[in-house]
Amino acid sequence: MMTAFQTSTIVQLDNAENVLGQILAHLHEHDLFAVRRDNSWQVDYADAKISFTAQADGLHAQVAAPSESSLYEGRMMVFHHIQEFGNCPPQAIQWQGDNVKLERPPAFRLITVQAVSEIGPHMRACDSALTIWFVTTVRIIFIASSFFRNPVCSIQNGPL
Repeated sequence: MMTAFQTSTIVQLDNAENVLGQILAHLHEHDLFAVRRDNSWQVDYADAKISFTAQADGLHAQVAAPSESSLYEGRMMVFHHIQEFGNCPPQAIQWQGDNVKLERPPAFRLITVQAVSEIGPHMRACDSALTIWFVTTVRIIFIASSFFRNPVCSIQNGPL
């Protein structure tokens, strides 16, 4: 794999080894397997190569990828898991290296609701001018009750 894009972070954690262990166990639950290389763990994810290392100054993570979108996907996976298992605020995770600025996440597509329909006495479809983001790989149905005093949005769309 050619690594045209790279980014890394060092998150100061007192228990970096424990956090790394929790992250690796969690990734294993999602069929993502880490391979030990020297003192780091390597994970392949969304065409990105991710390296985790627990050191005295914290948890180190490096993401290398062939494209901006796969770098973004890898960086977001690392970010969310370090935040969750390290129990740290988002600002504790600062990235150095290639800074990918995408208009929207790579797996999202923009759709516009074209029609409005009544679903029932307490629910109706969204206004036709509503624009939303959605993940292309998952069928999505947005439904809310009139309890929240908002119209209901019922949209279904499969992969594009």
